[in-house]
Amino acid sequence: MDRSVSIPMGRRKYRNRINIKQLNIMKKLTTKGINDYLIENYGVVKHDCDKLKRSCQRVSKKYGVNTVHVFHFMIEQEPIPNLYTHSYGFNTRLGREIRETFQNEYYSL
Repeated sequence: MDRSVSIPMGRRKYRNRINIKQLNIMKKLTTKGINDYLIENYGVVKHDCDKLKRSCQRVSKKYGVNTVHVFHFMIEQEPIPNLYTHSYGFNTRLGREIRETFQNEYYSL
């Protein structure tokens, strides 16, 4: 079974094919998923995965976004869709506010 995704590239559709397993997409944020993600990408886990999950849930509820997007914003510095969190690669005021809120939630647990 071919488990790859076609990505449209301009006029030439479906030029590149990417394996789904290489994308490492999390559909739902779980403690085990966080632990596996950090080990796979960084080799070591230095933080409490349960506190990371709960902090992501609280921040996502406050700002009305997906918990997985908050996780990737905090860990990978990826922009959150539908929020203006980055400008020219730097965090905007909203991005810094989200980071500070996350930090406060994490250390208050």
